Amino acid sequence: MTSKFRFLFNGQSMATLLLALASSAAWASPAISIRFHGESTLHGFDGHVETAEIRIEDSPQGLRRLVTTVSVPAMTTDHAGRDRRMVEMFHGASFPLITGSALAADLAAVEEGGDLPLELVIGGQTNTVTATCRMVPVEGAAEHELSFPVSLRAFDLKAPSVIGVIRVSDTVDVTARLNAEAWSMVKEGAR
Repeated sequence: MTSKFRFLFNGQSMATLLLALASSAAWASPAISIRFHGESTLHGFDGHVETAEIRIEDSPQGLRRLVTTVSVPAMTTDHAGRDRRMVEMFHGASFPLITGSALAADLAAVEEGGDLPLELVIGGQTNTVTATCRMVPVEGAAEHELSFPVSLRAFDLKAPSVIGVIRVSDTVDVTARLNAEAWSMVKEGAR
């Protein structure tokens, strides 16, 4: 091995190279960042998760859907006990993914303040919720944000409680933000 080759691929240089490659790949990949807010008898709480996968699927009717999945164990409120109860509530061992989807053409056509039907699959139950769209300026561009309430009861889920006194509200407010690459997938899928 030549000294130049050894220099370029020693541990320190290789780590820097891998970090740079990983950062650029993460930057360019389609993503939907999800934030959620819930209330309890004691206080409110916030959580977040990134999508596990985003894809365009063709239906038997020839309609194209943007489909995204979220890993239940990856959801966090930055509180270990609450996160553990949340995974149990979602039956995370049996149903480790939550799936959300919408027609790509409907997504591409929705305007600021417009409503959009989203299909959610949580714990094996499927329901349609109505999301409101808004544009969020980000570094000279705009990302698309969808906000919608989710009723836990609508998915046959029982909100967690602590000692039967502190109870989580049935409705959780969810906001999903599509980055530019995810929005490009939507526009391509709408064609």
